[in-house]
Amino acid sequence: MLFRKTYLESRSVLANSGEKTTDLRVRDPITAIWLEIRATNSTTNNQDNTMAQNISAIEVLDGSDVIYSLDGEEALALTAHYLGHIPNQLISEHPSVGQSLSILIPFGRWIGDPVYAFDPARFTNPQVRVTWNLAAVNAIGVTGFGTGTGRLTILPIIMQNGGRPRGLLTIKQQYTSTGAASGDDFVELPRDLRYLAIMLRAYKTVTAVYNVLDDVKLSIDQDRIVPFNMRMSDLLRFNSLEQDRFHYRHGFHKADTDTIKTILKHAEMVSLTSYNLDDTVFRYNSLYYGEGVLNIDTAASPQSSDVYIFADVHGYAPYGCLWIPFGEFREPADWLRVTDYKSFRAILTQEVASATIAICTVQERLYS
Repeated sequence: MLFRKTYLESRSVLANSGEKTTDLRVRDPITAIWLEIRATNSTTNNQDNTMAQNISAIEVLDGSDVIYSLDGEEALALTAHYLGHIPNQLISEHPSVGQSLSILIPFGRWIGDPVYAFDPARFTNPQVRVTWNLAAVNAIGVTGFGTGTGRLTILPIIMQNGGRPRGLLTIKQQYTSTGAASGDDFVELPRDLRYLAIMLRAYKTVTAVYNVLDDVKLSIDQDRIVPFNMRMSDLLRFNSLEQDRFHYRHGFHKADTDTIKTILKHAEMVSLTSYNLDDTVFRYNSLYYGEGVLNIDTAASPQSSDVYIFADVHGYAPYGCLWIPFGEFREPADWLRVTDYKSFRAILTQEVASATIAICTVQERLYS
């Protein structure tokens, strides 16, 4: 099959915040869309601030019909779980250096899936919409992103000379909350389409993923069927049976006893190298929740000023997100069918308040 890649947006200039809508003006089926948002750090640094944290929504829409809708952190986590690896990102705190969020919006089980793809002929006015604020974490200025440096690229991967697909994958954030110190949260999930997977997010700073939620249960028809009921700690470990460690590169700009924060929030391993100093020793106090104190000694003395550091980071749970598949991803007959039941709910046993909890769904949508 011939794939055609064409820019709908090619590093188009973005304001410091806003919403941009781009028409999907193509005729042939789209197997996936590559989307990149980038901006440049200002002159001092841009600490603890990744591009994904500044993107509140990435959507594929047809009027009021929502085909894909995730925030930036969820979009990167979904991309990682879908591909089995984190694609190349520019993630750096270094002054005057560019950062990017590079994600895939998939419509099929794999790139080039002939059965599931986005068919523009089935929609009236399909569009991609991005909502962002480059000051969401750090203010625009010397310790944040530089003003006027935002750029957007949208590139659909188009399948030419192929047949018309019978459906597509639809991916959406269905639920979000800030959690509670205790108690069960009952979340009713949609029952209109079959499920390939659920992506669950449980994140709070200085807190392990399994200390945000203690237990996760899925219940169909009031426990008539229970796909699983597991401790979060066991769910994380079970995920590691099916998903290898993720890896990416992170540029830090830190001094002795500063805290570093990685995007991998479980069982992270960090290998650190100085960019511009000799005789430098690092010690990272990993507590297995994606952040910890970094000790830096240069020539046997604590490093009092920020230095350029490169880190190779390995771990699980990007931005606190776990992947819960239903059957073999490539085999539709295995997917979870809930359309014949009256109730499908997630029961989340909570442990902390002021957290970020979300449920995102990956479902099969057939063209009528």
